Amino acid sequence: MKYAVVVLGLAVVTVRVDAQATDDRLRDAFDAQTYASLHAVVDSARAAGLPAEPLVDKALEGAAKHASTDRIVAVVRDLSARLADARSALGGSGTSEELSAGTAALRAGIAPTTLAELRRLRHNEQVTIPLAVAAELVARGVRPDSASQQVLRLAAAGARDVELAALPRSLASPSVATAGASAAAAAGLTTPGPASLGAKSGGNVQAGKSRSHQRP
Repeated sequence: MKYAVVVLGLAVVTVRVDAQATDDRLRDAFDAQTYASLHAVVDSARAAGLPAEPLVDKALEGAAKHASTDRIVAVVRDLSARLADARSALGGSGTSEELSAGTAALRAGIAPTTLAELRRLRHNEQVTIPLAVAAELVARGVRPDSASQQVLRLAAAGARDVELAALPRSLASPSVATAGASAAAAAGLTTPGPASLGAKSGGNVQAGKSRSHQRP
């Protein structure tokens, strides 16, 4: 019993340390007013059980691209809402990586029902790779509905992540793809890819880096 209490206490301390580190990164990169706005968004997301790291990374990406601070705050706020949408589509749960990939998929035009079906098909496995593949297919010119069909078909057939990851490459090199993946080579028409965070000047910000998959 005492051991469990100690472990729980250490977990709480770890969460607080991580939150403090997150706050420090934002505080170091932005002016006081922008930091306060970003902190409010991140803190609200954290309280809702959403991952904070993609939000911080997106803010620092905006700083690195010299986007205006108003734009950065708006994009981070939008990303928080999209993470919540992705979690809802995935059945109310998901790792940080799954939610980031789900957000990118939704932004690319993949339907929420596709996220839900992938969760059903892979209820004991991560869905990060299938979601990332769906978004990548759209970026390569495949229609969102066709991208969804291809990914769901492979997932239903029990394809492994490595097989799913070969699907986008099959567009250019069908010979290296699996039989199921090569069927996607001629699928779909061109469609605009996800927009990126535009570089707009304004605000005193410092450079950072991004690991988030989501593009506002």
